[in-house]
Amino acid sequence: MRGTRVEERTGEAGPNANTSSDLSQIAALAGMRGYAIYVVVAWHLYTSLRVTGWPPLNGDGAVPVRFFFILSGFCLAASLTRRPGVRGLLQFYVRRILRIHPAYAFALLFTFAASFFYVGALSESALYPGAASLTSSQASAGEVLRALRFPGITGNLMPTSWIIAIELVLSFVLPPMLFLARRTHWSLLLLVSSVPFFYPAAFTYHFKYAFFFALGIAIFIERHRVERFFAKRSAWSGTLLILLGYAGFIIPIPRENTFVLWLMSGVGLALVMVTAMHVRWMHRIMASPFMVFCGRISYSVYLLHWATLMTCLTLVREPVSPVGWAAMLVLCTALTYGLAFFFQRFIETPFARLSNRLTEWIATVRVPHPVKTRPIEESKVC
Repeated sequence: MRGTRVEERTGEAGPNANTSSDLSQIAALAGMRGYAIYVVVAWHLYTSLRVTGWPPLNGDGAVPVRFFFILSGFCLAASLTRRPGVRGLLQFYVRRILRIHPAYAFALLFTFAASFFYVGALSESALYPGAASLTSSQASAGEVLRALRFPGITGNLMPTSWIIAIELVLSFVLPPMLFLARRTHWSLLLLVSSVPFFYPAAFTYHFKYAFFFALGIAIFIERHRVERFFAKRSAWSGTLLILLGYAGFIIPIPRENTFVLWLMSGVGLALVMVTAMHVRWMHRIMASPFMVFCGRISYSVYLLHWATLMTCLTLVREPVSPVGWAAMLVLCTALTYGLAFFFQRFIETPFARLSNRLTEWIATVRVPHPVKTRPIEESKVC
C-alpha cells in the first residue's frame, strides 16, 4: 500500500519500492523534479518579459528539459523492470498513457479557454519578440480537437508541450532500449542514441533528447555500483561532485559544438541527479516534504504554467525593473502552483488511481496457455 501511494505521487515507483532506502531515493528524485520545473517557470518568464537594466538574453534554457529526460529514463527503467514479462509491459504502457495523456488533454482545454483572455491583450513593447509571436494568433477549435489525440504545440497554444510528445514516444520505445542496454552494454545504447548529433539532416532536433533518456537508463543499470561509490566517499567529496555537476552545464561552450555542449551538460546533470540520491545534505534537502510536494505537482505545473504566465503578463504594458520582474515571478508562482495543486488532486490523482486499478486487474487476468499435444507415432499412422 505504501509503494502504491508513492507511485501515485511521483508517477513511477522504483524496482523495490518496499524498502525505506528506495522510498527515500524516490522522494529525492521527486524533489529534484520539483526544483527543475521551477527553473523552467522562471526561465520562461525571463525569456518573455523585457526587463530594463538586464543584459540581453543568454543561457541554455534546455538544461532543465535534459534533466527531465535523464530522470525519466532512470525512473521508467526502474518501473519497467519491477514487473517483467508481457503482462508487466502491458501494465507499464497503461500507467504511462494514463499518467501523461488525460492530464495533457484537460490542460489543453484549460489553456484554450485562457487564450481568449490573453491573446490580443498582451503588450508587444513589454514582451520579447519570441513570446509576442507565440501569442499573436488564436488557435482554432479544430486544431485543439486534433491535438487531443496526441500532444503537440497546437498552433503555439501550448508551445512547451512538444516535450510531452517526446516523453510519450520514448516511453513506448523504452523496452527495446532497455533490452539493448542489458543484453549488450549501456555504452552501446548511448552510442546509438547519439547518432542524431552527427547526422542532423536525417533526424529532427527533438531526436537528440533520446541521448539523455538513454543516459538515465545507463545510470539505472549501474545504480548499485554508483551507490557503492558514494558509500566510500566523504561529505566533502560529495559536495565537490555536486559543484562539478553544475559546472558541466554552466561552463560556456560554443553552440557550434552541439555534441560537446550536450554531452557536458548531460554528464553534469547526471552527477547532480546521483548526488541528490546519495550525498546526505543534498538528499536531505531534496527529500524534504516541501520539495517532494513540489515534485508531486510538477507535471501539473508544467502543463499549466504557460497559460498562467501569459495571463499574468496582461497586467504589464511596458518593460519592468528587476524588482518588477521579481514581483511578477511571485505572482506567476502563486497562481500556477495554486492551480496545479487542485489540478493534481482532481485530475491527475483520479487517473492515477484508475491506472492502479487497471494494472491490478491485468495482474489477475489468466493468460491461456497453448494445449500441449503428444506427437503421433509414425507406426500408428500406418
